[in-house]
Amino acid sequence: MKKYSDIKNGIKKLNKEHTFANIFLVQKDYKNIVAFETFKNKKKVKVTYKQYTSLALQKAHSLKRQLRHFPDNTYVLLKHSNSIEWCVNFWGLLLAGYNPVLVDNRFTEEEVEYAISQTKALAIVTNDTKKYSVPTIKCDLVDEKELEINKDNIGKKIVFCTSGTTEMFKLFEYDEKAIFSQLLNSEEIVENGFGFTQGNKNKVVKNMGLLPFNHIFGFVAVFMWYTSLSGTIVFPEEASPECIFETARKTKVTHIFMVPMFWNRIVSSLRKKIEKGTDLERKVVRSAIEKGFDIQRLGDHTKIAKAKSNAKFVLRSLFGSNIEYLVSGGGYISEDTLKTINSLGYPLYNGYGMTEAGIACVETTSVFKDRIKGYIGKPFSSCEFMINEDQELLLRGSSVHTARIIDGVHYERKEDEWYHTGDKVVCENGKYRIIGRIKELIIGQSGENINPNTLEIKFEKLPYVKHHCIIGLENKSKTSEDVTLVVQTTKQLSKEEALTLLDRIESVNSSLQIYERVVNIFVLRGHEDLFGLAKIPRLKVKKLYSTSPLSFFDLTAYQENQDKEIPEELKELSFEIKEIAAEILSIPVEAIKDNSDFINDLGGDSFCYVSLLLKVEEKYQIKLSDDYYTKCTNLYDLVTLTAKSIKEKNR
Repeated sequence: MKKYSDIKNGIKKLNKEHTFANIFLVQKDYKNIVAFETFKNKKKVKVTYKQYTSLALQKAHSLKRQLRHFPDNTYVLLKHSNSIEWCVNFWGLLLAGYNPVLVDNRFTEEEVEYAISQTKALAIVTNDTKKYSVPTIKCDLVDEKELEINKDNIGKKIVFCTSGTTEMFKLFEYDEKAIFSQLLNSEEIVENGFGFTQGNKNKVVKNMGLLPFNHIFGFVAVFMWYTSLSGTIVFPEEASPECIFETARKTKVTHIFMVPMFWNRIVSSLRKKIEKGTDLERKVVRSAIEKGFDIQRLGDHTKIAKAKSNAKFVLRSLFGSNIEYLVSGGGYISEDTLKTINSLGYPLYNGYGMTEAGIACVETTSVFKDRIKGYIGKPFSSCEFMINEDQELLLRGSSVHTARIIDGVHYERKEDEWYHTGDKVVCENGKYRIIGRIKELIIGQSGENINPNTLEIKFEKLPYVKHHCIIGLENKSKTSEDVTLVVQTTKQLSKEEALTLLDRIESVNSSLQIYERVVNIFVLRGHEDLFGLAKIPRLKVKKLYSTSPLSFFDLTAYQENQDKEIPEELKELSFEIKEIAAEILSIPVEAIKDNSDFINDLGGDSFCYVSLLLKVEEKYQIKLSDDYYTKCTNLYDLVTLTAKSIKEKNR
């Protein structure tokens, strides 16, 4: 990272020409500054901006050659996880004259085909082994000559998908102007400090590349902001929490932007470790949090260093002591999480944005009490806010999406048109705070958009059910909503019929992505007239649950203890995997039963789940098929699959 004057000069260069070509040329000019750091087989790898931009130009030449029969501004999907390869291929596509459609690496084949059909894309760049309806090009690095940049023939648009399943996810297009409006908001961030600059001293800024770059938050706030300001992006070798912590400490990461679930999980794990520790460890950690709170509550920003020093015992097991700014976005974050992490001396702020509207704001205050209240700050100059009579946040401006794509048709948005976000907000002293949702869309733990319409179709053919709906109910931690299935039955069910119904629901559930799965199953008793409407009354059902919970009967109460038991010959393997799971979840080994669901029963989340699978793969030197990453969620299934994989490896 450069000096403050150099950063300002870089922003000035960006502002000269609002084109993707200019962004690339500004990055190219950073030359020997390190653009990326990562690890390959535990060895650190560094890539400078000179190497990075050269790789992008080589990839552009390769793509231009492979897609030579396609006209410029053709849509091409990019499907890959965050990595140097993703960044190189993104710029390779734009420089070769194509418009990237950024899709989630977790998308199923069906979801990818939906994105292809909606955008009329003619190719996909991915390392998937699946066969798609369009040509596939590997998402790799190549050794070819560099493409000569032709500003007139560079791609002009980028397409983002909202998270979710086929019938509900939407595709929004941003042109150069809309992306630039968000990119230039970085000047307001720099002016507010935010750890980018340090007077006339050279400053190294490193952001952890955790947020998926296919999503607007990760793309703009991490990928675009930091590479355009000569920062370094760090990629952990694995997605497990332990690897993320270790990578942050080793590389001296200064910034991390992530979804609320990640921060909530850190606090939850910290509390569990406190309870498991010695009396002295518990005292030290609690004292660090309490003293850190007292040190900073007067609002003096300089006292963050004192809080860090006070909590250094705790920070050694987390991200280390180099963190300057943490940001949460993509959903509601609890005040308890904000208070705990900020008290340790890690300044955790809240931001706001969405696929449809770009990155709209982030809190940058140095006032401790404002940080822990969860304010999202004031809107950037590229957009403006309005609150309507329903307390819904409306926004408009040059940074909002340019068009929505439906069946290949582009529906242009008027710049003065207000976009309804579906979020309820309050404005206090000019600062905004999210207090809830108005739309029926369910927001998952990682900020995924879960459309009840799509899920309801999956559960259409349930036996003994005449009406059903999907709603979101606030979970115990009050940080997100649990997907909940509410049914009205054709008759009063016997125990046998209830179990048949539960089996059918579980069968559908197992075919869904983890974040989509139904957590609660209720039979609505009475209120026969509620479903006699043209539209499924989800909001009315949700309101009824809050006012008359006794009308909802938990269907799982019918379940008998007919769980599958792990065979005797696998008991030793079972105990070993139990120990791994207990360590990751910070719970006693005895709490894990053969059919305990790692997430719903044992309090884990998707980060813990991925960490568990990675640890099992590492311990037994096996590779679990990606198809099982969403299906193998209890001990019985994991032990059975591990045993099968070990047997296949030894053949």
